[in-house]
Amino acid sequence: MVKLSLIDFYDLDRIVRTAAQRLEVVAWLTIGMTF
Repeated sequence: MVKLSLIDFYDLDRIVRTAAQRLEVVAWLTIGMTF
């Protein structure tokens, strides 16, 4: 039970990090296109 919980937490953390990186890339592209 605890192991499954830790795995779920790890997957969630990885998803959040990936989403943050994608948002960062989109932000840089938007800034690049604006200026």
